[in-house]
Amino acid sequence: MAFSRIADYISSLIDWDAEEQKEFLLQCSIKKFSKGKVVQKLFEPSDNLYFILKGVLVTTIAFSPEEQKVLYISLPGTFATAWPSFLLNVPNNTMEIVAHKETECVMIPHTALNWLFEHTKEGETFGKLLYQKLFTINDKRVSIMYEKSLQNRYALMLDLYPGIENCVSQKTISDFLGVSQEHLSRQL
Repeated sequence: MAFSRIADYISSLIDWDAEEQKEFLLQCSIKKFSKGKVVQKLFEPSDNLYFILKGVLVTTIAFSPEEQKVLYISLPGTFATAWPSFLLNVPNNTMEIVAHKETECVMIPHTALNWLFEHTKEGETFGKLLYQKLFTINDKRVSIMYEKSLQNRYALMLDLYPGIENCVSQKTISDFLGVSQEHLSRQL
């Protein structure tokens, strides 16, 4: 059942046959993370892409050991990883991913994704569409960061993450928006 969700997601973007799906999925695994569990540690290479089946993963960026800010919130049906490390095969010096609540993911190793790109006729198309979605999310995230009005930032966040207010704490939302929890409560 869990693997069928990632297969269905990929099938919504490309045509691939049952044998290709089977070969790809044999390279993946299901991983469960308890609330608060670190999925991707700071300073460790990001070798896996996570497709969220249930739960929430929160990606923070570390400006210093004492200062971390919420960068991304990954809900079911989306992907999470320390993208620069994963895409460029470089050390992960800035991002940490933590399970915000009990979370279940399909763990896709870098090697499996490369296999998909190289061994399916539309694998590169999937990669292109995946990265287009990533860049669209990044663009919207930058818009949120530079919007002056908290009400507009909140509205943009809800547009990017529909239903997020029901999935994560107000503290996580306030961290994502770059304001204190008290300020968020007063303004909204």
